[in-house]
Amino acid sequence: MSEYLDTDVLLHAGLIQVLKRGTAEILEQAESGIFLRDRISDVYMLSNLNKEEGKIWLQKHEKRGYKVMQICQDILMEYAQKKYGFKEKLICRQALCKNNPTPYSKRKLEITEAGAEDFLTIRRYYHKLEDEELLHIIKRRELFIGRFEGNEVGFIGQHLEGSMGLLEVFPEYRKQGFGEELERYMIYKVREQGLLPFCQVEVGNDCSMRLQQRLGMIISEKLVYWLY
Repeated sequence: MSEYLDTDVLLHAGLIQVLKRGTAEILEQAESGIFLRDRISDVYMLSNLNKEEGKIWLQKHEKRGYKVMQICQDILMEYAQKKYGFKEKLICRQALCKNNPTPYSKRKLEITEAGAEDFLTIRRYYHKLEDEELLHIIKRRELFIGRFEGNEVGFIGQHLEGSMGLLEVFPEYRKQGFGEELERYMIYKVREQGLLPFCQVEVGNDCSMRLQQRLGMIISEKLVYWLY
């Protein structure tokens, strides 16, 4: 794993994750940074403290046709957004569980893998991903349904590039601790795979940020940028 990434694990959790699970195609690497593509999600991830070198790397591989990018430096993000015409930008902080996984309890929820039969229920409440991507996550067995006394109360999963997310608690079951229990379970599952339990919280999403703080997650001061 890149020594450069290890200098700031919190900022680089996304890049480290795809390297740990063996799905990274390393495009460029130097003392000042790294540029890679995740083979599962087709997300291009870039971090480089040398902005001119970072721009050269982007130009060198631009014929690939970047559709989604995760960039760790604002200057490189602004350059890529302008040069490649990305219409959307998402600004996030990273939240990482660095201690032992928080135990989860089955006292409240029964948590099981989602199947194809759960797709319509999930789609009814979650609209941030295209159908194809959502079905891909289900097929990879990385989406989980929580049930309380036999009733579905919400779900959580792992995005294709390796971050925890897709957390949704159905309206009638909110403010009962189910979101916290779902994420505790997900932390356990990710740690069980030998991976980093981390998520990305959009700047301004105070509800999600409070949840991460209750779970004892370490929150990054530095920002991560998504372009798509």
